[in-house]
Amino acid sequence: MNKMDNVAADAAPLNVEINPSNAEPILLHGWLRAYAEFEDQHLTEDKIHGEHYRGDSVRLDLYEATDGHWVFVETVRGANIAGYRPRQCDVQIFDSKEHCQPHFRMGRQYAAALMKKAGLSHVRVIGHEVDDE
Repeated sequence: MNKMDNVAADAAPLNVEINPSNAEPILLHGWLRAYAEFEDQHLTEDKIHGEHYRGDSVRLDLYEATDGHWVFVETVRGANIAGYRPRQCDVQIFDSKEHCQPHFRMGRQYAAALMKKAGLSHVRVIGHEVDDE
């Protein structure tokens, strides 16, 4: 597995165009803070081809915008027998670092590592601790 870290500490923000499947395009000004890219193989069955494995290429991106918003992007490229690779892109936008909670459909096992790499807490805290008096 390739491990790549950015050695340029204060990189200038990027302009990234994000094209969600079910929403208007987004132009993000900010930084890619963490990503995970992997193949997901799963067994599927249909009447014509019977039982077979299907593969999806998945990429999860965590961006920090220059205005403090955080944008989580999940892009899935499927594959079928004809070689057509349909694309599904889902986006979640959070107004601050404290509100980030990823709800990825795929690659949930990477959510904690992504959040940690981006400097985010991956544990949601509800309520307040009560001091014993």
